Amino acid sequence: MHTAVFDINILVSALIADGKPRHLWLKVAGNELNLVLSGKIRSEFLRVISRKKFQPYLTDRDIIDFVKILDNTARYVRPVRGINAIEEDPDDNLILATAIGGKADFIVSGDRHILDLGEFDSIKIVTVERMLEIVGH
Repeated sequence: MHTAVFDINILVSALIADGKPRHLWLKVAGNELNLVLSGKIRSEFLRVISRKKFQPYLTDRDIIDFVKILDNTARYVRPVRGINAIEEDPDDNLILATAIGGKADFIVSGDRHILDLGEFDSIKIVTVERMLEIVGH
């Protein structure tokens, strides 16, 4: 089974809207794809999802339920240190560092700074659509 790290934008999209990110998230929840996560990604996700602009789409219960599944399905790892591959948005280096720390096969992102790398340290960087093709719709 493949192992992937989801960028924060994928986690947010999976929570707030029905669509391809949620469909991919359901692959994780259904044990068809292994998710690697770090405490730092989890914290950043919670910070982002608490923004006022997302409140119309969510209830506190939605967030609690999502995070509970996240915590029960993801394998938490410690990100490696010293990754500085993305100068335009240094915060994105956390995704790369977590993927390396968790020996992930894939990084799934919608962020151009990450996607433009194509591959990093033998980890393929793909869109949600491509990851769905890989795991089979």
